[in-house]
Amino acid sequence: MSSLFSLSASAANVLAFDGNNDLVRDSSFSAGSFAKTSFSVELWLKSDAVNRGYLVQSANSSSAYAGEKIQYSMRLEAGGSVIASYGGKGSYVSAASPSSYGNWHHAAMTLASSGVFTLYIDGAAVATDSYLETRGTTYSSLSLYLGVLTSTSFSNSSYFKGQMRDVRFWSVTRSSAEILANRDATLTGAEAGLFAWYTLDQGVGGGTSTSTTTIIDSAGSNDAEPLNFSMGGTVSNFVPLVDNTDLDASLIAAAGVAEPVAIPTIVDTDGEALDVFDFTLADGGTADAQALGVSQVVVNVSGTANDAQRSQITW
Repeated sequence: MSSLFSLSASAANVLAFDGNNDLVRDSSFSAGSFAKTSFSVELWLKSDAVNRGYLVQSANSSSAYAGEKIQYSMRLEAGGSVIASYGGKGSYVSAASPSSYGNWHHAAMTLASSGVFTLYIDGAAVATDSYLETRGTTYSSLSLYLGVLTSTSFSNSSYFKGQMRDVRFWSVTRSSAEILANRDATLTGAEAGLFAWYTLDQGVGGGTSTSTTTIIDSAGSNDAEPLNFSMGGTVSNFVPLVDNTDLDASLIAAAGVAEPVAIPTIVDTDGEALDVFDFTLADGGTADAQALGVSQVVVNVSGTANDAQRSQITW
């Protein structure tokens, strides 16, 4: 058995949104070359409050109809769901997954050329849907927004309150293996298919960052602008990265169960359940005063069993 914990990409600072009017904008993000038939968007987020807020959104600002403005988006819903959407002119597909507040989480959405739209949370695919373009959704120019929904149909509750970092846009469909393996990795900026990359690791963390007027695209020329940030203090500013995930857990075998377990070849009752292993996941160190956070526990099963037999494994 192996365990997988959320780690953090190397960063000194992150961008803290105040939930009132902070946003990042690139008015000329796409000239029709991004998100036509396949794309991927991924980011790290930490929400400070249970509120509705948009993380990322594209928009066709020339359209007067609110439904036409949104091409793709990812948002938090009150109650802790992450919603990813793709479409235009009122046609959307959505997928939801429970999240939690106060801790860092990785979220990603992908669209394949086949129309399969997938939402990932902490490296795991949690929901999928299919998109069929029926009303024409491709625009010649799309703007990019972080931290807000631009449609006038919504109030200030659409502003994101929390922190964000390492926002990546890919012009290709990233596979589940690539998302899982690279979500914690620091990129070079020259990766194939990387359309734009905003590390949000700028400014003076918690200090005065008023001289920072550009959000740098570390992969190309899609620099953006921070709007309405005070650029001073612990909110509405670049702040030091604090990782709330406690990574010093210990795997402890339960009393009476040795690891690994020698599985007998004969049981005395047909269909009898067989205890293979029993364990407790305990915080290996409490000096950091952080709660233990686990994104996944992966059980690797090998041998001559077939898929139908392996599917009988229960927790």
